Amino acid sequence: MPSDLRFYASTRDLRVLLAAIEATQPVDYVRMGNEPVPPPRFPTYDELPSLGRTDAAEAADCARYLVVAQGAPVTVRDVRSRDGTIYFRADQLENAHSVTFATGGLRADDVLLPGRVSTMSAEPESEALMTAFSAAIRQHFTWIKTCWVGHQAEWFLDAGKRLTASIASPPEHDLLR
Repeated sequence: MPSDLRFYASTRDLRVLLAAIEATQPVDYVRMGNEPVPPPRFPTYDELPSLGRTDAAEAADCARYLVVAQGAPVTVRDVRSRDGTIYFRADQLENAHSVTFATGGLRADDVLLPGRVSTMSAEPESEALMTAFSAAIRQHFTWIKTCWVGHQAEWFLDAGKRLTASIASPPEHDLLR
């Protein structure tokens, strides 16, 4: 069953969220996107590079990971670009037992971009992961208007920082109370 949870989270908020997930079930994180080498696999959130930080201009360009049960097989496809370069891609197309996790993150200019956990799969493993993420988000985050907001991200919001999907969006599209 397709499912989608959107949130704003600082590095601290993400650490709380992912620690709660890992406490209920061990998981691995596999970098998504086109990689020139097979994507790295991380056994814990502590190893995720620059967690909660980004230089992306919009949420769609923030770090994304395929989350699977620890040790579960992950199929990586090789994709040839127009110029002939081979890239490696881990995604839900070949890994229905997973969920996708986009970190979002805080930019150097104090703009916080949103993250997202989602799945297009009805596989039991995928549904169990979504249930774990949903429970942890509901326990540790607050619902504000259209999405979940971590405690430190809520402080950013109250301090007047921008919580937005893109730095190009006008401020009237930012999350507000």
